[in-house]
Amino acid sequence: MVSLSAGASLRTVLLHANGSISSPRELQFSYEVDESGTPDLSTRVAVQTLGPLIAALGERDAKDVAQQLKTIDRPSTSDALREVAKGKF
Repeated sequence: MVSLSAGASLRTVLLHANGSISSPRELQFSYEVDESGTPDLSTRVAVQTLGPLIAALGERDAKDVAQQLKTIDRPSTSDALREVAKGKF
């Protein structure tokens, strides 16, 4: 039996054709694992979904903010993430 602990982390390293590698810190994704061994990736999904919107807000780019909100407002995005994106939390 394998013992799974909370706070697992997936570390991905990209190897480039020119021989360089990506920084491991850039591609480190934390997640939790439940008793059945199923990973909970909801935090990572939230970061990937809301990240471009947050970047657009930080740049004060109204056109990009509007585009990111349209991208987030799709059926495949969870209701909770859509509400956070629209400031209704």
